[in-house]
Amino acid sequence: YETVYKTYTDDEAKELAAKNVSQYMKSLTDKGIVINDKNISVRIHKGICSAYGYLDLCVPQKKRRSLSEEEWSVKDFNEQKRISD
Repeated sequence: YETVYKTYTDDEAKELAAKNVSQYMKSLTDKGIVINDKNISVRIHKGICSAYGYLDLCVPQKKRRSLSEEEWSVKDFNEQKRISD
């Protein structure tokens, strides 16, 4: 591998960041992940281009299995209190 340093204009950097975000979102949908909502912004601050925001995702369940009573029951009263608060 070789490290290559390159300087982009602000517009080029924003375009590249937006393209990378789009490729990432496509890789998620290719895996069956549903993007319910998104709010991604690209900005340049102090010479650094960043994409930031959120993705609201729905990840499909890969494998169904039954839970044992031990896995879903509450054994400790303090745990029950924490859940109901």
